[in-house]
Amino acid sequence: MTIDEDFVRNLLLRIEAHPNSSMVLGETFGYSRDEKTVHHVAILIDDGLLAETGASSYRITAEGHRFLSAIRDEGIWEQTKSAVAETGGSASLDIFKKLATGFLKAKISKHTGIDF
Repeated sequence: MTIDEDFVRNLLLRIEAHPNSSMVLGETFGYSRDEKTVHHVAILIDDGLLAETGASSYRITAEGHRFLSAIRDEGIWEQTKSAVAETGGSASLDIFKKLATGFLKAKISKHTGIDF
């Protein structure tokens, strides 16, 4: 199964919006233990963006919050996806994070005049 970057982003945003920034699969959070969700949660754990806190319970790591800071803005997210699409359409989450961070830094530099 390939990684669905939009699914990853939406999953992380929903977890972050939860009162304690954690999720439990199969509960009222709204994600079941379907194959797609389980696969993406495992990828997020592998990449250090989520940590397991109990049986089917997960929280966003500090690295996950840094990733979210870079991809939260819809415009930056679309820019990032476009950049990946123009270069073949496939990239790791790490590449998405680096691209999004670069676009975010450029946006902040443009507004503040401060170079990063």
